[in-house]
Amino acid sequence: MNLELDRGRIPFGGEAVGVIPARCASTRFPDKPLALIAGIPMICWTLKNAGQAASFKEVFVAAEDQVIVDAVHKWGGKARLVRGSFRTGSDRVAEAVKGSDAPAVVNIQADEPFIDAAGIDEALGLLEDHPDFGITTIIRPISSVEDYHNPNSVKVVLDDRQRCLYFSRSPIPAIHGKSIGLKLPQDAPIYQHIGIYCYRRSALDYFARLPSSPLEKLESLEQLRFLESGGLIGAVKVKAAGPSVNAIEDLRLAERFIRENNINFDLMT
Repeated sequence: MNLELDRGRIPFGGEAVGVIPARCASTRFPDKPLALIAGIPMICWTLKNAGQAASFKEVFVAAEDQVIVDAVHKWGGKARLVRGSFRTGSDRVAEAVKGSDAPAVVNIQADEPFIDAAGIDEALGLLEDHPDFGITTIIRPISSVEDYHNPNSVKVVLDDRQRCLYFSRSPIPAIHGKSIGLKLPQDAPIYQHIGIYCYRRSALDYFARLPSSPLEKLESLEQLRFLESGGLIGAVKVKAAGPSVNAIEDLRLAERFIRENNINFDLMT
């Protein structure tokens, strides 16, 4: 859905800010933001694609490492150092936008090199339209059994009002009493969370003040901190886009996606 055309407006008047938190330290995938996809650091692909969202007045990388800042600057993007002890990427984002008067802030995970800018606009539109939502995000259908069982593929279940009930690395909803074989049932409401969080500014400040929650720690999913506190998260459904990069082997999938879709990378200016 093109919000500018279909709704006659850009969410939050085009005054939202996008932030991509990034760091080199990772036990599972060291230097992940700098992993090359077709010769370009992944963080630069994410920044370039996120920057196409009509709702943003600014998009930048909030990095804990100078080498990430240098890589982004080399390819024409915006980045700044944000150093400190942060529990999650959203905590880092909250620090990066201190002093900003942006009405909405979007945390875009660095491992989404093909993030759908139109989906970001749609999620921000949902946030603007629903004052009860503190956060909105993007989800897409899961069609493969492998993704359903993969702990790197975060699953989410919704109610009938686009509100997220729970996120998990485990297969949810459970398919009771069925042998699913190689395919999921066609009528199964199984969705994958795509790595963005659109925060109403007051909700981001509230999130950063909250203590880490039990479910957040168990699942290693920061959004559960907000749900456990009673906050509401809304979601918009989008079609499958390019692959996320959760593990080193996903880089091959990303490069194949680029080849099959004839995607080129130009300098960000």
